[in-house]
Order: sequence, then structure tokens, then C-alpha cells
Amino acid sequence: MTIAAVWQEEGLLWCVSDTRISRPGNSGLIITTDAGAKIYPLWILCRRIADVRDGAPFIFQPHFARRVGLVFAGNILIASQAIATISSLCQSLETLREGEFPSLENIGELLRKIVALYVADFRGALGDLATPNLIEVVLFGGCPINNELQIWSVRDEVVDGAFDVYLTRRPAAPGEVTAIGSQRERLMTLLNQPRQAPADEFRLPKRLVQQMANEGAGDVGGSITIAFASLEGFELHWTAAPDATRRMNGVDIEALGRIGPAMIGGRGMA
Repeated sequence: MTIAAVWQEEGLLWCVSDTRISRPGNSGLIITTDAGAKIYPLWILCRRIADVRDGAPFIFQPHFARRVGLVFAGNILIASQAIATISSLCQSLETLREGEFPSLENIGELLRKIVALYVADFRGALGDLATPNLIEVVLFGGCPINNELQIWSVRDEVVDGAFDVYLTRRPAAPGEVTAIGSQRERLMTLLNQPRQAPADEFRLPKRLVQQMANEGAGDVGGSITIAFASLEGFELHWTAAPDATRRMNGVDIEALGRIGPAMIGGRGMA
């Protein structure tokens, strides 16, 4: 699975995850890649419903555009399909009037419905109602209706031989950490250890997930991906590797070279 965390610090919602993707094998854990993406941007675009002008469809420019963040832990097949589907749908939203757009909770409910579809397909294909939980996806960012930072979790659970998928709001206040993944309990234990100085709290979830990824124990490893969301949008950072290369999702950016006349830029952190 993974380890990932979302927390508020300095007026932003930060998110960090490791980059290891693995699966169980006959003789133990199989590491598929240590360069796996688990944090994603989600564009929310709203336009007025298309009109007909001079006998042809007229497509309005978006009157609302914002990026928020998604991070997942669990089954990568369910996650990849759910995130691809909601990404397509959220760029195709239409409203009757300008100035109308969904809340972050509305987007969370759409995510819940999509995840439920893929969980049902996966469990149905395998006849699996024994696994208590297959996936958790966290949606985080600025809500345009309430004008506040919010965190929403979508998670499937099996109870009494039947599964359901739940949407739950998580606390987004400073000092609160939403952690997901197979090593969640270990991260929370590390977070709760006493610190000697206030400076020790700076980006603490990020530093602890980095420590866990460096250890490479079991299904957590590789490097880290880090991002933040504000009231205005979402941004992924590259991270600086020990060999001084820039990495995004564990991929060496420098090794990719230039893209025609462009280069891969963006902001990053050590």
C-alpha cells in the first residue's frame, strides 16, 4: 500500500506520500516500482451549458477553474481508474448561469460514487468480501463555497458481509494530521513522540514520511512526493534527491531532458 499524510501548516494544506508501489506475491512482497505517483492534481472547470449560434454549438469559456489535490492509498487499479474518471468529468461541468460551481463536498460525493463503482467491479470480479478495505482516497483543497481549506476522505469498508463506500470530512485545523495507508499507525506513533524544540515541528509529517521512505521497510519506500493546496489552487513540488537531482514521483527530472523548446521547471524543496 503506502503512507501518505495531509495537514495544515502556514495557511496551506500540505500533502506527502512515499513512491513505492507493491503487491503481495507467493514468496512475499513484490515491489512493482519505487517511482509511483500517488498525489494528483484535479482540475475543476465549469462552463455555461453550450448554446447554439448560427446553427453551430457555441462552447463557453470556463467561468470557474481551480485545481485541488487527490492522494490515495490501496488498490492501484481502483485508484487509477477512479482518478482518471473524475479528472475527465470535473473538466466537463456545466451550469445554467455563470457564477455557479460545486462545493468541495459536492466533488467529494462525486468521487465517492465513482470509487464505489470500481470497488463493486473489483470485488465482484474476485468474489472478495473478506478484505476489510481496498482503497482510501483523500480530496483536499480550497472550497469555493465556504472559502476555507477542507479535507474529505473516501473509503470503502466491509461490514457484515457487505461493502459500502463512505465520504467523511477530516479535520483541517493546524496540528491535525490525516494519515492513510498500511503504515498509518507507525506514522501516528512517530508524530506523537515528544519534541525538544518548536523548530522540530516544522514540516514534521514530511520529514517523517521521508524517513520511512528512506528506510524502505516493506510496502513503504522509494522517495517522496510533496504538494500543497491553498484557497486558490494546488501545486506539486519536485524534491531534491541525495545525489542533487530533482525528482518528481521518484523520477529523475534531469534524465528526461528538454521537451522541444521547453524544460521541466516548477518549485521544489529538499
